Amino acid sequence: MKKPEKKDLFIGVAVVFLIAAAISLRYFGRYTSDSTTITLGVLRSAIYIFLMVAWGLSIRVRIIHTQIRRYLLSVSSLIIFWLIIRTVKYHFVSGEDAQRYLWYLYYLPMLFIPLMAVFIALSLGKSENFRLPGLTKLLYIPSVLLFLAVITNDLHQFVFSFPEGSVFSDANSSYAAGYYIIAVWIALCSAAAFITMIFKCRLPKSETFLWLPTVPMLMMIIYGFLYNMKLRWFFLLAGDFTVSVCLLTVAVFESCIDCGLIQSNTGYEALFSVSEIKAQITDESFEPRFSSALARRFSKETLKKASTAALRLDSGTLLKSSKLRNGYVFWQEDISELTKVISELELIQEELRDTGDILKAESEQKAHWLQITEKNRLYDLVEKQTASQVALLRSLLLELKGTDDRKTAQHLLGKIVAVGTYIKRKSNLVFIENQKKSVSVGELRLCLNETAANLKLCGAECRAVLNLENPLCAENANFIYDLFEAVIEKSLDSLSSLLIFAEEDTDLIRINICASCKEDLFCLGESFPGLSVQCDDDGLIYLFAECRKDSDGR
Repeated sequence: MKKPEKKDLFIGVAVVFLIAAAISLRYFGRYTSDSTTITLGVLRSAIYIFLMVAWGLSIRVRIIHTQIRRYLLSVSSLIIFWLIIRTVKYHFVSGEDAQRYLWYLYYLPMLFIPLMAVFIALSLGKSENFRLPGLTKLLYIPSVLLFLAVITNDLHQFVFSFPEGSVFSDANSSYAAGYYIIAVWIALCSAAAFITMIFKCRLPKSETFLWLPTVPMLMMIIYGFLYNMKLRWFFLLAGDFTVSVCLLTVAVFESCIDCGLIQSNTGYEALFSVSEIKAQITDESFEPRFSSALARRFSKETLKKASTAALRLDSGTLLKSSKLRNGYVFWQEDISELTKVISELELIQEELRDTGDILKAESEQKAHWLQITEKNRLYDLVEKQTASQVALLRSLLLELKGTDDRKTAQHLLGKIVAVGTYIKRKSNLVFIENQKKSVSVGELRLCLNETAANLKLCGAECRAVLNLENPLCAENANFIYDLFEAVIEKSLDSLSSLLIFAEEDTDLIRINICASCKEDLFCLGESFPGLSVQCDDDGLIYLFAECRKDSDGR
């Protein structure tokens, strides 16, 4: 059992004092006038009713279990009702009929308080959300029927019988069969509640018996036995049956609450003080009011800082707070594990940062290497596709270096410019092909027009006409430009004029070239399969070729 607190001791002393005062009023009332006796009796009843009302209010605040709280409040209400009708019967009503029916009403709390005790006993030890099975409501039926038998006793005298021709009153009544049935039912309910409580008063996995609830129960049994014996000394000492039973009933349930059998909403200060949490509760001026055993003491300045934001006490402890209605709660939070994890994460972060820098450098180096490799591949591709033009350019340069004739040198320079223009433009087409896989008509026109313009240095007139709208695949654009260049290189010594015309059909591109030269161009058919070469009587040579728009080859 827990050690009583000062507040509990004060309440206990006050209750004992009020009960002693009520008992004293009962004894004083025997030796006073009738009016004074009534006054003292009413005052005594008021004390008991006040105590029962206070107990009911405390039950409403203290008891956690919803179902048990509801049944205990029912017990409190029945007790208050019993005390009120008892007071009215003895002090405010004089008629025999009214007193008799008030006496009959005694059996409402007498029948239903034991039934409520059974329900409370069945609910002990259960979870807060526990509800009694629906079949237990059948227990209301006997109590209701027996109460109806009492309240209608004047009609059948099944519970109390009265001598024939006499006044119906509790003074000259005798017990009938119904009374003994009621007594047996009350005894059965009380015994069931008593046995159930005894069974549930055993601590889990222990033989230790919580004896506290049994003491008032045994006192109630002994009181009932002595009361029925109608001993004079006992009536003088404790003859008020209603008050005695009510007080002992309250004592039973209070003992269950005190020993923890009925869970209550009290004892938090003691629980807080022995808890393992490191916390303390202060008022608004940061004066400690409650503190756990493991909590450290801090200065007001420290607590004030912690009230606005979490305060780090050391590498592994934080002091946190939360605002209460009239103060603060402070608690120490162990963050050593969190600090350890953060340190490990910081080390990992540093390692990842170093690894990331290395990977980034490797990625940049790899990208640079791939860029160089791609450039070398393109340069090799350009060199491969312009190898013959480069060789021709070298031979022309050697020939230019060895001639002294101005006219010949001028003609050689024209050839060099024309070949160089092709090499430059061919390189552009190669780069475009690797980037876009298609060549615009404008780009091909620039290639042809620049070459055509440079042919004037060789004394040849040239024109390119492209009747095309859609971009060409790179293969077709290279085919047109390579064929144009091949005609120029083959006929450059005697070429006087050149016309190239290209147009698109449904799925074909048709290329027509007309050249005025003395060289034989029929040999170009070997380099360009599908090329048709014709010559007219005036010496003009016509070349015809076709390529598919969607073809990857010529």
